[in-house]
Amino acid sequence: MKKVLVFLIALLSVVSVNASMKTDTKNIKIENVKVEVSEHVGYNEELKIKYSINPRDAKNLELNWEISGLKNGVKATFVNGKTTKEADGEVVLKVENTLDKDVKLTIKATQNKKTYFTKELVVETKNNTVERVTKEVNGLIEELDEKLNNKNYESNKEIVDSIEELLEKNPEVKDKISSDLLVKYDNAKASVDNYKDNKNVIIGVSVGLAVVFSGLMFWIFKKEEK
Repeated sequence: MKKVLVFLIALLSVVSVNASMKTDTKNIKIENVKVEVSEHVGYNEELKIKYSINPRDAKNLELNWEISGLKNGVKATFVNGKTTKEADGEVVLKVENTLDKDVKLTIKATQNKKTYFTKELVVETKNNTVERVTKEVNGLIEELDEKLNNKNYESNKEIVDSIEELLEKNPEVKDKISSDLLVKYDNAKASVDNYKDNKNVIIGVSVGLAVVFSGLMFWIFKKEEK
């Protein structure tokens, strides 16, 4: 009888713990939302806003994104919608400022009227954007290593990719860069591309040799078995 009672008590304890855990899981709420976004936005930019919800297993992951502060001459459009439903994701905001002064906009992420994230963005004029990006590109080019090797390839490639992206978004900037820096950038880009191609060739040759060697060993073993 005692064994039966002990078994029933243990069983009830397990059921109670499981029930409480299920209840807690169902009631998990968002604690905060981590967002990565630049404070300064270009006059004609597609801004990518990366977010991450904590905890990831919250019952309701839906967030509504809002932008305020708009006026005549300033546009802001959510390219992939104003609502997200994943624990991690990206909101894309297309911004355009045709005025001759910087404009402040506020972006927010809410759920059921509760705000989990808010930040003020400065949407620049065309002149201010070109000036800022020119400084960024100059600084990045100066960081490039003249001589490419195994140790600095990844960092050089990352810098080259960043410069390329900035110049694609802001083609006017290229005319603002000095000829010396442009030559340095072009040389670095060519070196990165050549290094990547050579690396792929080496990998391809190595894989090919490995296949040939494996086939040869298989043939030798088969021959010895006969």
